[in-house]
Amino acid sequence: MSDKLTIKAQRQEIDLHTNASDLTAAFVRNVVGVAPFVGPMVAELITSTIPNQKMERVVVAIKVLEDRLKYVEEDAVNEKFKSDKFADLLEDALPQMARALTDERRAYIANLLSQSIADDKLDHLAQKKLLSMLNELNDAEIILLHFYAIRRADKPKSDKMLEEYPFIQGALRAFDKDRADEKELMFREYRGTLFMDSLLMGPPDDEYPSPMGYLLLRYVQPEKVS
Repeated sequence: MSDKLTIKAQRQEIDLHTNASDLTAAFVRNVVGVAPFVGPMVAELITSTIPNQKMERVVVAIKVLEDRLKYVEEDAVNEKFKSDKFADLLEDALPQMARALTDERRAYIANLLSQSIADDKLDHLAQKKLLSMLNELNDAEIILLHFYAIRRADKPKSDKMLEEYPFIQGALRAFDKDRADEKELMFREYRGTLFMDSLLMGPPDDEYPSPMGYLLLRYVQPEKVS
């Protein structure tokens, strides 16, 4: 059998009675295999507190992070990963990785971490705050915030987003309706969350991201989700 077993195949070979330490060791091998550069550093920070069934999601997310760091100076990455502050940030990110169900969510987390490595304008606590804010938003709310950021600056792109994500139009309509069905109530809630978190501002007919909203978008980079 090939040495390059898939994560799924490796998991199938693990005995049902394998103890937690053996399972964690298998997981660490997966991380190192898919991300040989940052994988070993990440593996040192991973503990058995992450449920076994969610480990595969973390492996995929780490691979996305590896891809984001291809063009970052290697010495800078090594220095960051050896710092207690980045280790703390990564430990906050790991549970989010374990819960990430979509490629978009994995990309948001990886983008924020890679941006934290490449850009030192924000201190440790500020980076942790952004990661926490990301955790409080669902994918639809991030997409909606991104739409508000580009709809006046890039109409062709915003029109494409309207086609790709019909709920955006629903969120815009829901605000003007006194009576809304259950789906529209949720669309309205997406917008409400952005306002409550101080990420969106302006009158109903001219809403736009707040400075904090733009800052979060700069770190999660929703335009880079592939």
